[in-house]
Amino acid sequence: MFGHGTRITHNPRVHSRPFHTVAVGAAVLAMVVIFFPTLFFGRVISPLDVVYNDSPWRSVHHPVEVTNPELREPATAFLPLAAAVHREGLALDVWNPYLAGGRPGAATWSNGLLSPAVLPFVFWLDPALLMNVMVLVKLLLAFAGCFLLLRRFALSEAAATVGAMAFALCGPVTSWWLWPASATSAALPLLLWAIDRTLNSDRPWRSAAVTAGACLAFLTGGAPGPTLLGAYMAVAWTLVRLRHAPRHSPARWQRLAAVAAAATLAIAILAPAFALFSGSLRGSGVLDQHPTRTSWGWSAVRLLVDPLAYGDPRQESFAPPVPLENLSLHEISLNIGLITAALAAVGLAAGRHRRAFWIMAASVGLLALAVAPVARLLFRLPGLASVPSQRLAPEIALALCVLAAFGVEALMGLVRTPLARRLAAVLAVAVILQQGLAAGHLLAFLPRREATLPSTRGLAFLSAREQQEPDRIAPLLDTLWPDTAQMFGLEDVRSQFSSTTGYRRLIKAIDPQAWGHFGRLIRLNAATIDLTHPYLKALGARWIVEDPALELVQFVLGQMTTEVEPQGGLLGPLRSGQEVVQVLHLPHGCSRVGLRERAAGDTASGRVTVTLFDEEKDSVVGTWYLDAAALKRTGLRWLDLPPALDLNHRFRLRIAPRLERGALWLPRSASAHALDGRLFWNGRRSAGDLALVFDTSGYVLAYQGRDLRIWENRHARPRFWLVRSARNGNLETLLAANPPLDLVRTAVAPANIVAALSQNVPLRHRGVAESLELLSRGPAFMTLRSRLGAPALLVSSVPASAGLWRLRIDGRPLRSEVVNGLFLGALLPPGNHIIEARAVMPWWWMLTSAAGMAMWLGIVCLALSRRRPDQPPVGES
Repeated sequence: MFGHGTRITHNPRVHSRPFHTVAVGAAVLAMVVIFFPTLFFGRVISPLDVVYNDSPWRSVHHPVEVTNPELREPATAFLPLAAAVHREGLALDVWNPYLAGGRPGAATWSNGLLSPAVLPFVFWLDPALLMNVMVLVKLLLAFAGCFLLLRRFALSEAAATVGAMAFALCGPVTSWWLWPASATSAALPLLLWAIDRTLNSDRPWRSAAVTAGACLAFLTGGAPGPTLLGAYMAVAWTLVRLRHAPRHSPARWQRLAAVAAAATLAIAILAPAFALFSGSLRGSGVLDQHPTRTSWGWSAVRLLVDPLAYGDPRQESFAPPVPLENLSLHEISLNIGLITAALAAVGLAAGRHRRAFWIMAASVGLLALAVAPVARLLFRLPGLASVPSQRLAPEIALALCVLAAFGVEALMGLVRTPLARRLAAVLAVAVILQQGLAAGHLLAFLPRREATLPSTRGLAFLSAREQQEPDRIAPLLDTLWPDTAQMFGLEDVRSQFSSTTGYRRLIKAIDPQAWGHFGRLIRLNAATIDLTHPYLKALGARWIVEDPALELVQFVLGQMTTEVEPQGGLLGPLRSGQEVVQVLHLPHGCSRVGLRERAAGDTASGRVTVTLFDEEKDSVVGTWYLDAAALKRTGLRWLDLPPALDLNHRFRLRIAPRLERGALWLPRSASAHALDGRLFWNGRRSAGDLALVFDTSGYVLAYQGRDLRIWENRHARPRFWLVRSARNGNLETLLAANPPLDLVRTAVAPANIVAALSQNVPLRHRGVAESLELLSRGPAFMTLRSRLGAPALLVSSVPASAGLWRLRIDGRPLRSEVVNGLFLGALLPPGNHIIEARAVMPWWWMLTSAAGMAMWLGIVCLALSRRRPDQPPVGES
């Protein structure tokens, strides 16, 4: 089927055009078409318009008409991560504390930040410009790689330029431009070119350096599906081209070994990224998802020339077939354009060239989309069970664009040289205009000032508190998308990606209606979340954030009122100049006090000043100004207590009306000692006490504005705490507990920890002042100081993910344990100790990467020392 050593016949008159006058000219024109709004209107590529209509930004920004709603994921997932890396640099490489209590860091392979289109720019370019550079690099990478590949087939520069530009601007590449993973598809032609170059080189071990670099560019995209499919295509390409490799020395097995060694070096260099990805993937449930292999039908072929063959999902008229029900526009894009499709048909009809590999690749891909049995057969290959069929689109597009280049070459061979050059120029311009405009239709261009999300007053409040102490937030519904919080350095207990199945189940125990379909998104439902659930407190959710337009949290918190004092009478009438002073001890866990008024007599107007005085500190700790008419109308007004209040102290509550008319009547308690204090009215002692209402739910309204309403949960646990009561079990034990376990006082731990605690409880020294103090912290490290009179279990709300955390006590290694089914813990000895917790990559990951990098650099130096020309390219199969 494949002829050995067969050269492609071509018109030599059209091969003399220098590279820079053809390929560079086409690349410049493509950049002008794509970046036309940037060059002439000062706008930059940014998908952030999709979030300006969400809370909290809709309160501080004018309404925005969204250009492309399907760009929500780059706006709410990738850009916040890029902003966090830009802000904190390599501190996030191993561990990212901002989502789901923490997860493997930015260097995780699936994040795609290691791509050559992202990594060189993410540290010094702000997110407003990062998207533009990323699109530019991917455009040039796809074009250059495909151009070099086509030149290996001895095609003219003009034909190679048309085919390469068709691939660089095809729908399967451009529709994913704003996702980092599209770098995988853009680098696929470069990988095939490097493999072919190594297989035909007289010194394949020196050419392997280029192949290893191409493998790195291909693998760093971070997309499992496209990476696996592209790898299978590269393996098939290697076997086909190996058959036609020169027979002289070195032997074919040596050439194959050079390619295999290059791929191994690339994998070794990325070992830490792959290991982090494996840790985050373990238990996530992603591998258990198997898409239905249903047929798209032959109408899928129409998508090659019409990107909206199934309609535009951004329009109300979008009605996809059943197999495409949950797919979006970029996922169903097969568009290569009508011109490219026609040229591919010409290339297919020009039978003098052997193009079996590309015909086979295009045929298998299209059949897998159109015929369900073919898809089920193809995706039985190892690793492809959970890969959707539409991920074949880049491979199909590349095969058809290669055939289109052959079609251009065939057309140019039919005319004279001047006309051939003009024909090639016309075809190149037509492809660029047609596909460039289609690609621009999918992008969103914003003014430069709107390409960076602004901070609001509420976000500034949360950021300031986060810098003071390690608090986490729990936004409700669509208030701050899960990943968006990390753009402002906020730790969110929800998650967008990579949270384990166990963590999702724990969140669902707190909120049964939490959204977490397919492990992609966890959102807390304000109507169904249990804000008193002990697991929410154990996660360290200090701040409950909601949209100020909603009153659901206010309603829920209103159901948590406790310790209402019985009423026995009225105190009054209170008029201007009359004061009431109540000496009281606040109940444990009290977060706010409710002042009641029993409506009597005429309506009142004016102001009531309420002051809380700490007798032990001898200072005022809180002052409130109440509207007398509102208090008389509602009958109850909550007074949120200050955050740093010591409830063990004795307080004086002073009520001073400043009324313009009317009077107030305050209910009395039936018990003379209900508040453990004395009641004074106008300086005279009065029998009984005020019937105050105490809320021990722990929630206080800390901030309310146009952008956010923020409640403080004072019962939230710190990042680390100590327990001495443990129950043997795992996450199932935790989730099956009814009522839920109080994780502040007990923990679910392995049997050896339970036994150790039970043996050491009698040894506890009474009278020893025990404490656990957080001394310092960062994204991937924390330092604590413990003072213990007996052994205790250190419990944390930090996930023990992927075995990344290493503990040391006084400089010595400390064994880490998994407690409460998911989280990091350790058994601490008595005494005064310094404990360090640090997320680090295992040494063998780093050793493997360093060895691979050293070997690659050695091959590069060897290749540059003495260069010999490679064998001329052989005939295309």
